[in-house]
Amino acid sequence: MNDSTLSSLRGLVDRYMRNCQYKNAAFFASKLNAMGGGKNDEDVLASARAYFHNAQFRRALHTLRETMERKIPRHCQLAARCMLACEETEEALDFLNTIIPDEKAVETLIGDDDEESASVAASICVLKARVLELLETRKKASVWYKIALRQDVHCFEAYDALVEKHMLYESDERTFLSEISKSHQSSSSSWLIDWYRARMLKYNETHGNARDRFDVLERKWNLSESSDLIAAKAEQLYVLSLISLTREYSN
Repeated sequence: MNDSTLSSLRGLVDRYMRNCQYKNAAFFASKLNAMGGGKNDEDVLASARAYFHNAQFRRALHTLRETMERKIPRHCQLAARCMLACEETEEALDFLNTIIPDEKAVETLIGDDDEESASVAASICVLKARVLELLETRKKASVWYKIALRQDVHCFEAYDALVEKHMLYESDERTFLSEISKSHQSSSSSWLIDWYRARMLKYNETHGNARDRFDVLERKWNLSESSDLIAAKAEQLYVLSLISLTREYSN
């Protein structure tokens, strides 16, 4: 096959994916995969992504079948998403258990200190946590959300699940915050650690005033106009005011 033809098809798939024209992307992706004989892992992934965004989940899984067996992380991540989209929860868990049976296996996926690999590994951890939630094993799910954040502190969806679904006791929150804070003390992510700190410990001010925690985000990091921060601050102050009123009435 002429390399220029394959290159042109890759450009078309990329263009239509960026333009959110997923039906177009899926059409050209199928031709790319067929003409290339499925020998290029990146072409296989691009094709599967196009099918996924076009809601052709089983077609995407079929496309990924060989690279799934080789346990290529990004391919496995997409395959798990397809299984969830097909509501194949048990199958997804069985598959994910072959990829990341424990935290040590997650670290093996990452290898050297590679942020991209860590991000993919964290995403796979989140998928496993979601599957465990669907199977009503919240405690195990919380473990995998925490593993995701340990691997990639930027994995906001893992943090959000822990906080919004009340998956951690206050003592667990303090311990976990301390752990990720120490590992990112001098990084460019210190603003994010401040954000996490502000949203956790929402029911108790003995470890820092809520207003002070939000003031850090507003003054130090110039986030006063962030709608997320405004909503979070309003919610936390509302919760604390109810707790205060409850104490007054119970004394």
